[in-house]
Amino acid sequence: MQIQRIQSVYLLIAVIASVALWFLPWIHIESASIDASPTNNITFGILNTINTLLPLITIFLYRNLRRQKHVCMLAIFLGIVSTGCIMAEALYLHYHDVAASTGTASIFCFVVMLFFELLAHRAMIRDENLLKSADRIR
Repeated sequence: MQIQRIQSVYLLIAVIASVALWFLPWIHIESASIDASPTNNITFGILNTINTLLPLITIFLYRNLRRQKHVCMLAIFLGIVSTGCIMAEALYLHYHDVAASTGTASIFCFVVMLFFELLAHRAMIRDENLLKSADRIR
């Protein structure tokens, strides 16, 4: 078995980083010893489920490059939104004098997920340009 397109590998790495987020605390509230993670917060759980499924679905849309690009952009957008939600929650807790810290490993996984989704989208654009140039030659 040979992988024809590099964006599938990039999207798979993004899925692995997103799955890792299920096991890492996103925000740790030190005064109550509570971790805000997808397993105990429904909003974070829904966002992380969508962030995990969209790149996985995008891998299997290889026959329709235009749709694959659109779903990948949606995954990037939702990844940015979920990162913003985590940061907004951390700032909210900070301004209400709750001793809370964001998980460094979880932020790193968000960055890895977004980075590889962007790389995959860039590879899709490169494939589309290659197809256009091949059609011009015909």
